[in-house]
Amino acid sequence: KSHESNSLSAACHELSTRCLDQLPRGSLLGIVVAATKSTSLTACVVKAVEVAVTFLGTWPAADAIRLLLATAKAKGDAIPRQTRCALLREVTHVIAPHLHELAAAELVRLALAAGAAVPEQISPPPDDVIVGGDDAIRLLEAVAVEARRRLSDL
Repeated sequence: KSHESNSLSAACHELSTRCLDQLPRGSLLGIVVAATKSTSLTACVVKAVEVAVTFLGTWPAADAIRLLLATAKAKGDAIPRQTRCALLREVTHVIAPHLHELAAAELVRLALAAGAAVPEQISPPPDDVIVGGDDAIRLLEAVAVEARRRLSDL
């Protein structure tokens, strides 16, 4: 459920400055998933995604896809555009070559997550933001090719 409070926001801010880079994959993912329910986790979720991006190559594809979906559903403007684009770029780099290994359900989840990022990357960014390019579109195209190849199995 939604838990909003100043004390939770303050605790998350303090936590984000200390040890999030030492948390295991499941904890980082849990923070981002929890941010879909509460804006009080903003400070933690940004740092959790930044840390996750650096280790995404070691994560199982299912967790990387879940992280991408959770960032798309995070409450408010918790995750800056630049951080979302860095995550999308890394997911595209890590997962796209292995699309043929994904279960059909994971392929659908990946399409939903990448699809949620397309409008964000197409709309003109503010001048001070570095955009990750057309990663969402490239990822969607790769997923579409793989889905078409497996159409009889889906």
